[in-house]
Amino acid sequence: MPIRQLLEAEPSVFKPDDVRIIVQVFEQVLRTKRLVDRSDPLVLMIVELTIEAACKGDRDPVRLSQSVLSRMSL
Repeated sequence: MPIRQLLEAEPSVFKPDDVRIIVQVFEQVLRTKRLVDRSDPLVLMIVELTIEAACKGDRDPVRLSQSVLSRMSL
């Protein structure tokens, strides 16, 4: 399932502008990690980490992607 569908499934949680930013961050992290296979289990982990980071309220794309990337390296 694409990340956008997950985010839009809960409209009370994320506004349309939030969804746009979160999807942008998700795609950026995939590019940084050079992941193209959407069925790769690592992609699901990135989805989860991206949504977790966004749920904390930050909407800055740079900080969100840094947060996801740093959590991946733990």
